[in-house]
Amino acid sequence: HVHVMDERGSEVHEKHYKEGSMIELSCVVTGVPFPHHTVTWTRDDQPLVFNTSRGGFRIRDDTKHSLVTSKLYVRSVMPVDSGIYACCYGNSTRDTVSVHVIAGEIFSAMQHDGGTAPSGSQTSSAQWPWATQLHWLKLTTVVAILHIVINSYQEKNPLLTLR
Repeated sequence: HVHVMDERGSEVHEKHYKEGSMIELSCVVTGVPFPHHTVTWTRDDQPLVFNTSRGGFRIRDDTKHSLVTSKLYVRSVMPVDSGIYACCYGNSTRDTVSVHVIAGEIFSAMQHDGGTAPSGSQTSSAQWPWATQLHWLKLTTVVAILHIVINSYQEKNPLLTLR
């Protein structure tokens, strides 16, 4: 089984980052038979390669018994770094995460006191009702703004799904 994890060790399928921050993703492969396959990372189905001009990507593979872990770091991210990142084990097993890198001004507009903000930001504690705006982007252009008001939430299932 292949799972992509964020910097907190939580399984993740979508992640937002502020422009200039660092992407840090882990790939954990469990139930690995011997001999081990190679772990590779792709963005939009293109293999990622080390890019020294940006401080670039660092991939570390650690192998223990039936577990393989690989870490991907991308420094000084820009909106062009957005895409579908995949951790691939061998030729057939993979997990993906949709990464969105948001420009500073739009990222700041997405934040609101009490909200859960994307990685690299800080917010104050929640006050109810909570209101915010969700900006839908196509590349770096805002194509729609959704106003959201949440009156309360249940601690055991703090997930908001929009379709």
